[in-house]
Amino acid sequence: MARLDAIIQLLLADPDGELSFETGQGATLIGSRGRQAPIKQPLTTEQIVGAFAEIAPDDLRLDFPRPGQTTFNFMSPAGPVKVQFELDGDVARAKVVPLASGRPAPPREAADEGRGPGSVACGRSGRAGGTSEFRVLAP
Repeated sequence: MARLDAIIQLLLADPDGELSFETGQGATLIGSRGRQAPIKQPLTTEQIVGAFAEIAPDDLRLDFPRPGQTTFNFMSPAGPVKVQFELDGDVARAKVVPLASGRPAPPREAADEGRGPGSVACGRSGRAGGTSEFRVLAP
């Protein structure tokens, strides 16, 4: 199961929603219900990079993240999303939106095997600090 699958499922419940991540902050879901914080704990750059590296397309995975902005599609078990990831020095930012007919598709698509919802872990094994665990809170 990809670490982001459960939170993407929350996002896709609101077709106009937007999910954002930034170093030093939790995850923020903005949609028809207003602003929600499905992940309240501050996230590190390593946690954000690790979670998005799992869902990056194969051709991006080896040198992910690249400095600057990277855009790709991801087919989560709940449905397709567009990911915009930015690495600016030691700060990671990511925006995830539903990939619907009204939104333009980026040039790349990534597919992932079916995975179910549940706990979400952030971080990369083998990096300093280990892996941090967090749970996605239902709205």
